[in-house]
Amino acid sequence: MALNNDNSKYDEANALFSAKRWDEALPILIDLLRTSNYYDTWYQTHYLVGQCYRFTEQIEEAIAALEKCLSLIRYGEDPKIYGSCYLALGIAYQLNGEYSKALDNFALGFQKDPDNYVIDNSVGLTYRLMGNYSMALQAYNHSYGILIDNAVQTLNLGPLSAEAEQLENQFVELLESGKLKSVLSSNLAFSIVCYNIGVIHAVSDNPGGALIAFRDSIDNIPEGVEYDLPIKALENLLKNNTDESGLFHF
Repeated sequence: MALNNDNSKYDEANALFSAKRWDEALPILIDLLRTSNYYDTWYQTHYLVGQCYRFTEQIEEAIAALEKCLSLIRYGEDPKIYGSCYLALGIAYQLNGEYSKALDNFALGFQKDPDNYVIDNSVGLTYRLMGNYSMALQAYNHSYGILIDNAVQTLNLGPLSAEAEQLENQFVELLESGKLKSVLSSNLAFSIVCYNIGVIHAVSDNPGGALIAFRDSIDNIPEGVEYDLPIKALENLLKNNTDESGLFHF
């Protein structure tokens, strides 16, 4: 009976978490950790606690909970679980200004889940906050590449050519057919990564690169989704780099 009650509490907390009502989910989860040996020793409980702390800006507490979460993951679990937990902990360290620890955790997460584009996107932001724009761009470009690869796999086209020229031709065909764009613009991820690439080009005094990236970001915003960051960034870029004759300066 007690376990059933605990299960109900967990389900309630999980539902509140999913609804982004983190301040309401947190006390239920903390109570479970205090009263239930099962939930206290399950990594997922500590993961939710850590994320609730993070989203309510209690970063030190988030770090402690996510460290505990990782210590409880059993050997042999799905690598994507490790990837998600290392990502969450890395973001918490990033928010706490501990950038080296953030990068260390992102690296561990990427080892477990190399197809997780969010990890590289977070690496890019960390380097950007550190002022290392070269490494930020490298990370964002890698995240971009993962999303492209995932889209190609989604289209189930079979193996692409190993020859560079043939591979380029295949890629051009995908772009011209619109098939690749239909996958990339099915959610906001690709648009966000393109915007991030544009930001790095802009702060690195490369308006031409920024122009291309911001336009790619805008072109791949999913239909019906409001995402105005690249639109505003492009307007600002054009305003600051266009002369009186209307010529854009690269």
